[in-house]
Amino acid sequence: MVNECLNIGTVERDSGIARDTLRVWERRYGLRPSHRSPSGRRQYTQADLEHLQLLATLVDSGVRIGEVAACGRKTLEIMLGRADGEQSAERKPRVLVIGVALCQWLDEHQGCLSHVDATLARAA
Repeated sequence: MVNECLNIGTVERDSGIARDTLRVWERRYGLRPSHRSPSGRRQYTQADLEHLQLLATLVDSGVRIGEVAACGRKTLEIMLGRADGEQSAERKPRVLVIGVALCQWLDEHQGCLSHVDATLARAA
């Protein structure tokens, strides 16, 4: 597993996010690396790096990290599509989803409603 992991210096170089910023994001927003070495060093996977690269791109475009730190990869990709102008000029259909179980399922499957303007009503 160690051979597959990246150190914080590599992640800093490849993501453009300073080490200190990575540490702050870890502490404030829970953006932790997937692994730690026995000595406590951060060990990032390629997936960790790609997630941080998406976050960095959004932050560079003006999005606040606190607004996107908890978002999954699919959501970040959708947001980048919108930021890059890939969003269709047509108005998206609007839906209202009612129910705790259905809203919870949609929360767990981010991106399922990427082509609609969805409002989730968590009423029982």
